[in-house]
Amino acid sequence: MAHVPNLYLPFLFLLTAKNLRRYVEAYMNRKDISDKLIHITTLDILLVAGSKSPYIHGVTSLHGKMDKSRTSLLKIDNVVDVIFEAPEKLAQSLLLFVKVN
Repeated sequence: MAHVPNLYLPFLFLLTAKNLRRYVEAYMNRKDISDKLIHITTLDILLVAGSKSPYIHGVTSLHGKMDKSRTSLLKIDNVVDVIFEAPEKLAQSLLLFVKVN
């Protein structure tokens, strides 16, 4: 459990073996949609990630492939999970994104 951020430890014990198995199966069977996202040119897109997230490199890479005039990247410093650790910053940035676009 050393790889699980402390933020998630309380929730880890709420998972049953059956739910955990279903979650892992869904994760392993997911399809890569990043190629489809790259070709979206009619929507404004806000990508959000915490700077300590294990997904930051993937999000940054995806942002690099997308149309910069339609895509914004919000990277919140010193957090893993933006929704749990910095909801105020996310809300403020989301409101600004919607207002501008």
